[in-house]
Amino acid sequence: MSLYYRTDGQSKKISDFNPVFPDLHDLKDEVAIILAEFSDKDSNTKIKEVTSYLNEFYGSPQKENLTSWLKAEFDI
Repeated sequence: MSLYYRTDGQSKKISDFNPVFPDLHDLKDEVAIILAEFSDKDSNTKIKEVTSYLNEFYGSPQKENLTSWLKAEFDI
């Protein structure tokens, strides 16, 4: 995908990017493994570890979406 800024009838390309939409079932399994490894840690540490993993393998997640998904799926 490409992102453009349009003003006064002129378009300027800002950047290209590739959105990533992982399979949620597979992603849940992957995150469950991470959370099991950090089961004795607090919620903030767990979220940091999951975020780090996602950044490395999928790209930067949107913080609010990730937080609500982790709450819904894992109650953290």
